[in-house]
Amino acid sequence: MQWGDSEHLPEGADKPKMASLFKTMTLERMTVEMAAELLSLPRTLGIDPADEAPVVAANGRYGPYVQKGTESRSIDSEERLLTISLDEALQVLFATEAVPWSGCAQAAAQGVRRRPVSNKPIVAKEGRFGVYVTDGETNASLGRVTAWRR
Repeated sequence: MQWGDSEHLPEGADKPKMASLFKTMTLERMTVEMAAELLSLPRTLGIDPADEAPVVAANGRYGPYVQKGTESRSIDSEERLLTISLDEALQVLFATEAVPWSGCAQAAAQGVRRRPVSNKPIVAKEGRFGVYVTDGETNASLGRVTAWRR
């Protein structure tokens, strides 16, 4: 969907604004109100009172997500982009149980909270190819962990 063209740009824009339909939407059932909601994305939900950083809900290459600074987390559905509140987004961003771990991987990750070399915090995230840990520079995937003996 597109708002404007090269000859008739939206006010204050230097190019037409574009947005993709959600997977659950069809062009036949599209209304002007629905189009306006889609074109409003990414949507700023508000400012985190803890550090004055903006919190945003957006639809990205790998699906819907919320973001604050460099932290981002996936959310469950595209429709939720239009209704999620600032408080809900902050809960999603900072939930400790956000990543499903096996018991062994969880125990290993709890032992190390900061990277010894850079002293940067290590966090676990759910990515396209599964669970991984990162310090913001280096990523390490956590394959399937199984117990074994020598």
